[in-house]
Amino acid sequence: MKNFLRKYGLMFFTGIFLLGYMIFGVLESNRVQQERIQYSKEYREQFCKIHTIVDFSTEAEKEAYTNTCVNYNDEYNKVNFYILYESEFYNEHLNIFNGLLFFIVVLPIAFYICSLFKNNYLKHFLTRDTYKNFRKKLWKYVCSNILIFPTVLLIAFSLCAILANSFDVNIAEEIGVITLNNPILYVAVYLFDIICFSITYANIFLIAARKNHNPIIALIVSFLLFAGTELFIETSLTKFVYIIDPSQKIDMFLFSLINPFHFRFELGLVPTILMRLILPTLTSVIVYFCYRNKEKLLLDCEKNK
Repeated sequence: MKNFLRKYGLMFFTGIFLLGYMIFGVLESNRVQQERIQYSKEYREQFCKIHTIVDFSTEAEKEAYTNTCVNYNDEYNKVNFYILYESEFYNEHLNIFNGLLFFIVVLPIAFYICSLFKNNYLKHFLTRDTYKNFRKKLWKYVCSNILIFPTVLLIAFSLCAILANSFDVNIAEEIGVITLNNPILYVAVYLFDIICFSITYANIFLIAARKNHNPIIALIVSFLLFAGTELFIETSLTKFVYIIDPSQKIDMFLFSLINPFHFRFELGLVPTILMRLILPTLTSVIVYFCYRNKEKLLLDCEKNK
């Protein structure tokens, strides 16, 4: 039990906290949307009761009256899945994780991984197994933490789908919610996006922890790498992309490290997904080169224990 708590304790409690927060957020967002729908319904009924089309003079006013009172779309009186998630849940509750997701991914793995490097675990492990298997074990542990937020988010999506009784994309787009026209594809792409960010964050920490086996120092260095990379993207890389693409068809938010929930499809679904894969792929290659030399890692573990 002690070993389990040391290895998964912080990860477990992080997951429980996130799950509780997500469930509360979705239920609260559903309550708010229900109230807005009820208020809008009562206002429309009152408006249509006291007005007729002859009260309006311009064609635009008459068309607005017709759309409101004659050709009213009943979908407006339903809890829309996309609006419930993006307009209510994301804007009011999930948006705070734009800046916190890095720490949610990194913190639970920091202390355990650094303890492996400091307490001669690697040296003892190599007496009975291979360095290749050690790296696999390390990556499996990191992956288990990477999946926490996407799993909790999937539960939030499921709850949104249960509470919703409308999946009308047109209604969502009318109020500015940018989405895909298939809810399953929408959820799949969204979770893919979060996983890409989580892999990038974990890789940044692994790069920082390669030489710094004190968890606090490793966290500070990883945050500096994170902030420095974001600063480079927003300054130098943005200017370079603007030079080669003056029309700005390439959305630089696709490369941002602090906007995990900003996912747009102006370039098309496939090009957007391929661009999202650049950062996790690049950082994974760097991690590979950082950890490929067993002897150097052993020497650093000896120095830092």
